[in-house]
Amino acid sequence: MDRRMGDRRARPPKVEEPLQRAAERRREERRDSPRATIRLWVRDPNEGGVAQVFDGVVSLGGVSWMTRFPPRSTEVEIGFRVPDHRDEVRAKAVVMRTFPDGQDVEVQATFTEIDVLSELKLARWLGSST
Repeated sequence: MDRRMGDRRARPPKVEEPLQRAAERRREERRDSPRATIRLWVRDPNEGGVAQVFDGVVSLGGVSWMTRFPPRSTEVEIGFRVPDHRDEVRAKAVVMRTFPDGQDVEVQATFTEIDVLSELKLARWLGSST
C-alpha cells in the first residue's frame, strides 16, 4: 500500500449555517496614533500623473480623503506641506480601502515610501498638534 494514501487527515465538517455577528462592525476610529487634517496632492499614474487636490487626513502611516471618483491605480503619489516647513513632503502610497459615503468615496492609503526626514517632520508636527 502506498504510504501517501493511508496518511490522509480528515477535514472537520463545514459549518452548515453562516456565522452571524452580534453587532455591526465599528467604523469609528480605534487607533491611538495622532491624525490631522491637511491639503493633499494626489497623483494617480493611470490618470496621466496630474495631481488632484483634496482636503484629507494624515497620520504617520498614511492618508485618507473623500472624492467623487477613487483613483484607478492602487499605487499613488501623495504630496503635502507640513506647517512651519517650506518643502513639500512626497510619499508613495498604496490604496488599501475605499468606502462609499453618499455620492462620494472615502479613500484610505498607506505609505509605502517616505523619506526619513519627511517622516520626522510629520511626526513632530502631529505630536505638537494633538
